Amino acid sequence: MRVITGPQLLAARLSIRWAPRDLARHAKVPVSVVERAESSPGEPTVTIAQLNALMQTLRTAGASVLQADPSSCGEDAKNR
Repeated sequence: MRVITGPQLLAARLSIRWAPRDLARHAKVPVSVVERAESSPGEPTVTIAQLNALMQTLRTAGASVLQADPSSCGEDAKNR
């Protein structure tokens, strides 16, 4: 099962030239969520709702490097 990683989220945000605070504002999550998600080496340590908000916001903004679907997240993320 393929899951998006923190470095992929970071690359997506950088591809649209947003600061963490910009992504947080548009996704309606705290900046700490963006920072925590991006600093995770593997699956981001945020709730599935937060991950969905981040990914949807990045896709809507035209980010070019997102390759995973949040609905494909592992059971660990779904149980948070």
